[in-house]
Amino acid sequence: MFAMVGIVVLLVLRGLHPQELVAALQPLPLVPLVFALALFGLVVDLKLRKAQLTAAPQLGWAALFAAGALVALAVTRPPGARVEAAELAAGFTTFFLLAQGVQRFRALALVAAVLVAVALVAAAAAMGPPSALAAALDDPDARACAPALALPLAFAFFARKRSATRLFLSIVTLVVVGVCVILTQSRAGQLVLTTILVVHFGLRFGLRGLLLAAALAAPLFCFPVHGGVARHGVPGGLFGLVASLAVLYLSFKTALLLLVRYRNDRDAAVAVTWARALLAALAGLAVSLVFVPPGRGAAFWIYTGLAGALYQAARAHDTKLTRPVVLIRF
Repeated sequence: MFAMVGIVVLLVLRGLHPQELVAALQPLPLVPLVFALALFGLVVDLKLRKAQLTAAPQLGWAALFAAGALVALAVTRPPGARVEAAELAAGFTTFFLLAQGVQRFRALALVAAVLVAVALVAAAAAMGPPSALAAALDDPDARACAPALALPLAFAFFARKRSATRLFLSIVTLVVVGVCVILTQSRAGQLVLTTILVVHFGLRFGLRGLLLAAALAAPLFCFPVHGGVARHGVPGGLFGLVASLAVLYLSFKTALLLLVRYRNDRDAAVAVTWARALLAALAGLAVSLVFVPPGRGAAFWIYTGLAGALYQAARAHDTKLTRPVVLIRF
């Protein structure tokens, strides 16, 4: 699909910020250009019928959240409002491209592979000596949480095809993310990684999985941590909080719906695998929002967008699949 080129480049830009590292790239409006490329690719996909014009379950609430937050910023005009507004617009556009432009399981796997690769590079930069890349990334909590959220995606690759290479990738990702959390001394990273391990292995292996998760997470609590709750609120105030929680709830509900619907269907094993991975990632995301509120940073938009992409991929194979709702259908 043509939109995938722009989406892949966009994830690299959002995850590693190369435009802030290379002086020659700074004058170029890379992010807007890549957004335009991805949107143009999505239009081409729709025109060629390689994609369907089907709204993701969270799209209406995500649009309300972004619009409400932008209106609040325009009215109150706090310091840095322009930068925050640009970040919100970029975040919603990222969500839209993922939730609407990724409509096949193969495309979903490509996005997951890019996120795992970006997470490994970001984690290596965060736990290494001071560097331009580490400085370009967000605060310590965000630097620890973002790589951890990609961990269940690496596990999903091994679940899809059990090979020595994919097992090695899973182990390397787990070790790199764990060391990153320890060295950044991030309380958020510690709790997010523990949550992801508990949910993933608990869903996969039941009680034995919970014991395995406890054994893997135990070393994290042997090292000092710092950090507390977020210093800034949710963009848009109470309205933004309600809308963002609706987006997160629908993302959870979508993944859980697919996990339950297809758990006994061998032909739909790919949907079950990615649904399980996203449930673990979304659980970690929910914990991270105590430290990094929704709308501030790319993680919220990326992983809720992935839930929308999972719905689109499943619906491409199961046209009877219905959209989950909160209380109001948009």
